[in-house]
Amino acid sequence: MKTIWAVFKKEGLDTIRDRRAIISMIVIPMFIFPVIFGGLGFFAIKEVRKAQNKQVIIGLVQPIPENAVVSALRETEGFTVTDLEGDVDPFDQVENTKIDAVIVFESDFAEALEGAGAGKMTLYYRSTGNGGIMRSRIMSVVNDYRQEVRESRIQSLGYSMDFINPVDVSFEDTATQQEQIGEAVGGFIPYIFIILCFTGAMYPAIDLGAGEKERGTLETLLTSSAPLTHILMGKLLLIICSGLFAAGLSLTSMGFAMLSMGSMIGEFASTIGPMLQPLNIILFFSLLLPLTILFASSLLTLSFFAKSFKEAQSIISPMVAVIIFPLVFGMMPWVKLSYVTALIPILNISLASKAIFSGNVPWGPVVVVYVSLISFAAIGFVACTKLVGRESILFRS
Repeated sequence: MKTIWAVFKKEGLDTIRDRRAIISMIVIPMFIFPVIFGGLGFFAIKEVRKAQNKQVIIGLVQPIPENAVVSALRETEGFTVTDLEGDVDPFDQVENTKIDAVIVFESDFAEALEGAGAGKMTLYYRSTGNGGIMRSRIMSVVNDYRQEVRESRIQSLGYSMDFINPVDVSFEDTATQQEQIGEAVGGFIPYIFIILCFTGAMYPAIDLGAGEKERGTLETLLTSSAPLTHILMGKLLLIICSGLFAAGLSLTSMGFAMLSMGSMIGEFASTIGPMLQPLNIILFFSLLLPLTILFASSLLTLSFFAKSFKEAQSIISPMVAVIIFPLVFGMMPWVKLSYVTALIPILNISLASKAIFSGNVPWGPVVVVYVSLISFAAIGFVACTKLVGRESILFRS
């Protein structure tokens, strides 16, 4: 145990001196969530409010009917209505002038509404940017008028609105709010944490294997009286701690980001808060531990196999894509945790996390997830000790 601890301390000091490892372990996990929740949330909300408060310029192409919907558009706060000549090109007006939207009425618009017909109009607008919000603002006025006309027509016939709505359906969702949010966000949380856990372990692993080869210190370490198993365990312990530290730091960063941005993201922060209960976090990290051991074993083996630090980077970096695929697949709503999916590494953590954070845990498959992850971690550790023990791997020329 003293040997393992000595190797752990020695490699830990070397890792702290490595700028790349510090960036992947500390800097990125510390700032990623403030950027996501703070920066992106701030600019998104700012743009939405800007679009909602923007003075929308609407062009009405002549002939313009004398109608209540036209009067409503002219009187609505936030709209500036201007009349356009009948021969203008609506596309050109939207694309090349300051007019945000152009409305063209059919020639019989007012007459159709006075009778039993439908008055037809065309709204020209650009959907990109904040055009969707602008369209919603205009259509809210039109929809209010449409509802008034509909009710007036039904009442003039001596009927109520129930005449055209013969079946009144109400919906009661049996899923709790936590289950709904957990289903949607629970797959995203492991995506972030597993990626950060992997990258947090990656650079220390590369440095402790290929880096030692380049520095020429590996031979000195192997000729010491310390057993190879103890040396590997010390290195693996540091890599595991690095990965878990990156994940833990990112969780702390997310908590502070949500607290500081609570007033900005409002209801979302208060809704997602119950998901991050201490028990849920403990369960999630208990799933992350055996996966991190598997990551550490695989990364250290590949690092020792590489001839140089640069080659180790080129071999290990593509593994991120291998990790991303099951994580993205696990975010799909139709993929559920079962006894079969519980056996697939990474995917099983994504699905188990959705179940944990939603508060609806199927304990049978979750137990299988633990067993499979621990088994894969054990296999990874044994394979690492066997492969790294070969001189053909350690001193590949």
